[in-house]
Amino acid sequence: MSKNKKKRFLKQGHTDELTQAAVDQETKDAFARVSEESGKTSEEISEKILEEIEEKTSEKTTRKIPDEILGEEDRIRRKKTDINKKKWRIIGFSAAAVQLVISVILTIYVLNLNILPDKYLVLIFMMLVILVAITACAQIPKKTRIGGLIFGCIVSIVLVVGCVYLGRTQNVLDTVTVSDEENYKVDNIVVAVLKDDQAQTMDDALLYNFGIQKTLDRSNTDTVIAEIEANAGLALSVTEYEDFSAMVRALRKGEIQAIVYNAAYDDTIEESEENFTDEIRVLNSHEIKSKMNLTTSDMNVTQEPFTVYISGIDVYGEIEKTSRSDVNMLVTVNPQTKQIVMTTTPRDYFVLLPNVSGTYRDKLTHAGIYGVQCSMDTLSQLYGIQIDYYVRVNFTTLKKIVDALGGVNVYSEYEFTTHYKNGGYEIKKGYNQMDGKKALAFARERYNVPGGDEQRGRDQQAVLKALIEKAMSPSILTGYMGIMDSLEGSFETNMSMNQIASLVKMQLGDGAGWDIKMQSVTGTYGNEACFSSGYQRLSIMYEDLESITKARNKILSIGGKAIEDTTGRFGIDSENAQPETDIYGNVTGGDTSGSGNAYTDSSYEETEAEFDSSLGDFAESPTARGESGLRKGFNYYKGQAETEETDDASELNEKIESQGTTINE
Repeated sequence: MSKNKKKRFLKQGHTDELTQAAVDQETKDAFARVSEESGKTSEEISEKILEEIEEKTSEKTTRKIPDEILGEEDRIRRKKTDINKKKWRIIGFSAAAVQLVISVILTIYVLNLNILPDKYLVLIFMMLVILVAITACAQIPKKTRIGGLIFGCIVSIVLVVGCVYLGRTQNVLDTVTVSDEENYKVDNIVVAVLKDDQAQTMDDALLYNFGIQKTLDRSNTDTVIAEIEANAGLALSVTEYEDFSAMVRALRKGEIQAIVYNAAYDDTIEESEENFTDEIRVLNSHEIKSKMNLTTSDMNVTQEPFTVYISGIDVYGEIEKTSRSDVNMLVTVNPQTKQIVMTTTPRDYFVLLPNVSGTYRDKLTHAGIYGVQCSMDTLSQLYGIQIDYYVRVNFTTLKKIVDALGGVNVYSEYEFTTHYKNGGYEIKKGYNQMDGKKALAFARERYNVPGGDEQRGRDQQAVLKALIEKAMSPSILTGYMGIMDSLEGSFETNMSMNQIASLVKMQLGDGAGWDIKMQSVTGTYGNEACFSSGYQRLSIMYEDLESITKARNKILSIGGKAIEDTTGRFGIDSENAQPETDIYGNVTGGDTSGSGNAYTDSSYEETEAEFDSSLGDFAESPTARGESGLRKGFNYYKGQAETEETDDASELNEKIESQGTTINE
């Protein structure tokens, strides 16, 4: 290349403020310095010159010294260097592009969940844009490319984790929120024999005499028997019994060899037949899904007060499984005044089960066997208030949430040891650090704690309070995924995902504190025949109208909605009129001539309706009368007089024990 051509090239090649003379002088100076170093080859001198020139002109030069000036090795080296520079630049901008895509996905998740107030959404979007811009701009200068690439990778990883968390949350909310069309319960109908029976399969027991309940869950029982008969090609020998105790005694005596019943009644049977579940062996089980028709509400939960029924079912595993409801708590929320009233009702409360038991009473816990709507209707009638939503949890939920949070610190009012079936844990008075198993044992205990079922309700509130306090701490972050895992499959609610999201959004927006009050109703213990136990009398608690009225009053005071009082129990002015009660304080009638409505809620309607004695009169019960035997001529299962006369209680008891009618023999 001629000297003039070189000069023209160098002049065209510079785009910065350096003049052509300066470049020439720099080149001469560089040759002079390098040539003074002994032992240097021409290739090494050329390389040294290139390094010094490139360091000074760097990105400001769009043209480089022509390859013709360099040797072959220098040209190859330069080519590799150029390729590497382009490669790192491409990688850097690719990282920025990936970060942009992940940011868009995260934005979609955030918008779909709709749990963040607008001010937070704007802040998040601005941050995501700025982070992408930083990663992209860092790829322009050579010195910041590697750092920008590392920064982009770190940000992308964080965003991916955020997407996983939000995606998991979306999936769990989709799972736990059920619509009326999706709501169903699962009954597990089992065929059982005594543990030492020789039958090992259903085929071995086909010629057995099977015992069944005459009325309880008869539809599901008949369905299973028909299925067994269809598969076997023969009719089974079946004997009907009025109650579980008679059926279990017949099994033990060998009068029948197998029983067919709903496993949801296991604990109910054990209340009168101790160790029942330890004595039997299940040969076969059949799951039957039944559609439940639930009342739902589409109210604005951030503007209107609402009441949620929390049902803790007595079972592990799938939330749809039919079981008793051991925890029965009403949570009334006023989102405007930031007030919450939690009301616990003892599981043994002796109540009517609307649309199930007619005029015959049962224990509140048994309402869960007939579905969550039955429990809601029962409590709604008991307190005379509207219940808008439900939340259903089981033992699995509590254990997993507590463990995911790293344990909880629960306050106990007493020192005691939990029942051996509940783990035999030592509980001290004051605060106790508990893992999932211990917290569950504490919440379930009623045998070894003063106050029995009433104290258990207060202990359950203590566990819930400890959970809320722990969930408000940083532990919610470290245990977040574990909590999500615990909710899926063991938590259910008919609140919509949008309603839940709106509550979260409201709380994040105002950050206000809540005034939480806890209360529980009380009563008097007794023994009565229950709808779900037939003639067999179980331990129950007579309702106490005074404590119910006080609890109802507190619920209404924060905005809870009253329903029409068809019983007349709550239509009496407590200051101006005195209701007539039995020896347990249950209203049997009263003077409604007073001002009538003791509550100011606008939805409450004053009533002059005559009190229905079936809702509160226990004066005729054998416990109230102080009698050990059953009342003559009274069927405590059916709640009406027997058609045939009996002369004394012993004759009736003998009749009850031998109750049983054989069919298909």
